[in-house]
Amino acid sequence: RDGLTVGDLISDACVYFEDDASSYTIPQAIAKMKPRRVIVMLGANNVDGNTTLDAFTQDYRQALNAIKNAYSYCDIIVSSIPPVAEESDNAAATQTIIDQFNQAIAAACEDMGYKYLNSTEILKGSNGYAEASYVDSSANTFNAAGANAFLEYVKSHAYQTEDTRPDTE
Repeated sequence: RDGLTVGDLISDACVYFEDDASSYTIPQAIAKMKPRRVIVMLGANNVDGNTTLDAFTQDYRQALNAIKNAYSYCDIIVSSIPPVAEESDNAAATQTIIDQFNQAIAAACEDMGYKYLNSTEILKGSNGYAEASYVDSSANTFNAAGANAFLEYVKSHAYQTEDTRPDTE
């Protein structure tokens, strides 16, 4: 859902499936879907300056644990928070928070045994902000070129594991 924060992941029932009247939290939806891999890209809605680094890190760790506890057979790959466009409001302050949060995410992944995907390598331009050709400036979101760059980065940094899911039918 638009506006989902890291803390909302566990409690916000925002996922719907066709022919199912119920709504599910993200961990519940993952348990229902039984995926082989989950790429987690969370935190962009927490960089407004209202969340402390400690609170963010604690919520992020809880979110990763909730995903793993929901379906322990999936590989969890955690992607960095994407950079902000240079033209964004408060771009310098926001990018500083993103960089701090990404360092905390990488450290949490190292500590918890999850793979960290440093997608900022491809999404950040030489100016330290989002690569301009990847951003739709009218919506302040990544455009198709940015999405494709991210997907190519994911594919080129593949994490190969054995599929251990017992229930893939």
